[in-house]
Amino acid sequence: MKRILCVLLAVLCLQSLCAFGGNSVASAEEVSEEAEQASMPPYEPLETKFGFRFEYPEEYQNLKGELAWWITSYNSTFGDATLFYVEVPEEEREAFREEAALAAKKTDGYMPEWAGQYKNTQLFSVKALFNDDDYLEYFENLTPAGYLNDFFSEELEGGGRTSVPVYQETVSLENNWKLVVQRNEPYTFEAEALPIDAFLGMLGEEYRAEAITLLENPETFTFGLKPEDWTLPGQVGSKISFESQTLQGDPVTSEELFSGCKVTMINVWATWCGPCISELPDLQGLDASFAEKDCQIIGVCLDATRDEAKQEALQLLEKSGVSYPNILVTPDMDWTAVMAIPTSYFVSEDGTILTEPVVGAHISKYKTVLNEALALVG
Repeated sequence: MKRILCVLLAVLCLQSLCAFGGNSVASAEEVSEEAEQASMPPYEPLETKFGFRFEYPEEYQNLKGELAWWITSYNSTFGDATLFYVEVPEEEREAFREEAALAAKKTDGYMPEWAGQYKNTQLFSVKALFNDDDYLEYFENLTPAGYLNDFFSEELEGGGRTSVPVYQETVSLENNWKLVVQRNEPYTFEAEALPIDAFLGMLGEEYRAEAITLLENPETFTFGLKPEDWTLPGQVGSKISFESQTLQGDPVTSEELFSGCKVTMINVWATWCGPCISELPDLQGLDASFAEKDCQIIGVCLDATRDEAKQEALQLLEKSGVSYPNILVTPDMDWTAVMAIPTSYFVSEDGTILTEPVVGAHISKYKTVLNEALALVG
């Protein structure tokens, strides 16, 4: 239960606790008519690293406000994707949409400052669960009263209102992920439901009606879930491509790194991972033997995006005598959302994943899998 409370507490931070008045509801036809005046470029489909894909239906393409996802990955088997409706001035919308698309690929667990400066309201959230029946049962049976009881102390009871995630449906994906869809609804602290427009007062009046229409048509949202054509990043046959930097700050691309090598082993590690650190000297020796077969090793340090962790990583590499390239993780590296670390991929010169990844520190197994990968590329 403690684990559940910690996760839900983070989700709670997504939601406003202010009380405002309501507004009349606009019809879908009125919203659509106003939306026709917009001329923004279309939203690109969103894919996250924990089994979630969202394609914006036609009704979402030309809104008066902007849509922004807040992506939070608590671990490799649980993630949260929350959709916000944001009031953005016309002259800032294009820049906002570009920033929002970039931020949605990250999983840093907090709302970027550039988004928080605008008035917004939460529409829906999706909990992504990988083979976790306990969590699934919890979310599917969580009532507004149970949610409020878990997270609000007695001092907060007796007045006011808050935003509560209400279970809507569960979508099962073929890759063993399940998506729990929740609609955001206003409630008092005594678990009494409020009119849906009672929590949108922070939005301007001209935006409020559109947000209400989206909230009152949840089928529009669920229409955007496309499990049938989504594959989990990192599967055999998919390609790895990226632009990044070495830990020393030099720009590098996957094309440059993979070029000239029959097979590249990509070792995903972190400075807090004991087995990862322990195998570094052995990996250096393995890289030397790989070179005889026109193969190589590169490292991807998951936590080196923080300056402190980067310095620690550089010290660990120097101490272990590692000379093969180590690079920073970037938002487009979906395949780094692994179940455990270290995890190592074996890819061809064009970045195609050749074999199932090796999970864990297994020097002897690396050699075996490398030979399997070499046999595949000929």
